[in-house]
Amino acid sequence: MGEAINSAEESVAKVAQFDAEEPWVHVARTMLCLASRKGPEAIAAARKSIELNPNFAYGYSFLGIAHAVTGDGKSGLAAIARAVRLSPRDLLRDEFDLFYSVAYFQTGDYGKATEHAAEAA
Repeated sequence: MGEAINSAEESVAKVAQFDAEEPWVHVARTMLCLASRKGPEAIAAARKSIELNPNFAYGYSFLGIAHAVTGDGKSGLAAIARAVRLSPRDLLRDEFDLFYSVAYFQTGDYGKATEHAAEAA
């Protein structure tokens, strides 16, 4: 897995050279940080994507999962809820439900975690 992450990091770095102001670059960086278990860096990258586009629902969803996997389910839920409010019929809504599931799990609400996992599936 290390080789794949290294290759992906190189790709994201190349894209960032062309347009570091593109929010999707920072979501990709968030994904890489999550895969590498770099929680604080994932949160920072997701925040950057939102800073660049305050209406970026997908950026908020990744801020939510970054918070959730670092143990802050409450902040995760708030960010994911913002994503849903911004884009309630998003094509990637199943990911929002998956992220909700992780965030609810972190808060100890296993019933809601299960409901959202079923929705995501």
